[in-house]
Amino acid sequence: MLPSPEQVALSYRELAQPPAPEPWIAPGRAITGLPAYLESGGRRAQDFPFDTVLGPLRISAAFSHLTVDWGDGSGPRRYADGDLGGPYPDGGISWVYTDVGVVDVTVVQHWTVTWSVGGESGTFEDVTSQASIPAFEVGQVQAVLG
Repeated sequence: MLPSPEQVALSYRELAQPPAPEPWIAPGRAITGLPAYLESGGRRAQDFPFDTVLGPLRISAAFSHLTVDWGDGSGPRRYADGDLGGPYPDGGISWVYTDVGVVDVTVVQHWTVTWSVGGESGTFEDVTSQASIPAFEVGQVQAVLG
């Protein structure tokens, strides 16, 4: 007896992991009181084709949204659907740090993942990939009058 299309799709779920983001905040550190612009380095889509006992299986991952934990105790923040961030001055994802320190910035990319095989289709729920910027330095600049 052949498995159902859903069983086949589920058996390939672990092989179809969307790529992790590759976050960066230029110039590699932040200054308190000024926006730090996140470039997530994430991809917008990834397709995974497989040959199965029921014929071709296609799993497609499409970028949904990002959540970012800036590492300063403020907790994760969700950012607009479809926004992967970008460099200064036009990037859509930024944060202003208020305290000096070293933080771990964690970026979670959320995906909408669909599958189709054997004339049926469906969706995998709660698919994410993540990466961090460890030991990200937040400093302070003071003017010296002389």
